[in-house]
Amino acid sequence: MGRVKILTALFLTSILAGTGVAAYARNCEFGPGPETGFHIQRLPHEPPFHELKLTDEQQSQLEIWRQEKMEKNDIRMEAIREISREMYELMTAEAIDEVAVRTKATELANAHADAAIEQAYFMQRARSILTPEQLEELEALKEQHRKHLKEMLQFDRSSWR
Repeated sequence: MGRVKILTALFLTSILAGTGVAAYARNCEFGPGPETGFHIQRLPHEPPFHELKLTDEQQSQLEIWRQEKMEKNDIRMEAIREISREMYELMTAEAIDEVAVRTKATELANAHADAAIEQAYFMQRARSILTPEQLEELEALKEQHRKHLKEMLQFDRSSWR
């Protein structure tokens, strides 16, 4: 019975993850990528700096920092995929080792936390080169973005019953 519950949970998680990725992807800007053909140019949680009328110098500096971040992120995402594969193997094993699953889940959470911290530092650096007027405009854009996300994430759960 426990194995059926775990497999059911995995199945539902994969469906929800796919739905989340699709919603996430709808709000990303895509562009040509080195190997895959396309990669995400701007994530939905990054401020829309392209709307701030940046100077050439600001654009250049942001691009340098973005490239650095993306290189680190590529390495981090490969590690996250590997940890996820290992966790899947632990979760679908004949005998469930709770300690191993918890350890792997903690490792995965830490990898995601590292990515969030890296994003926070990128955002801090990006804001540091903006003028007071651009910072004010950025705050207004962030508020618009929050409202848009709130609308996107609201749905009728009554259909689940």
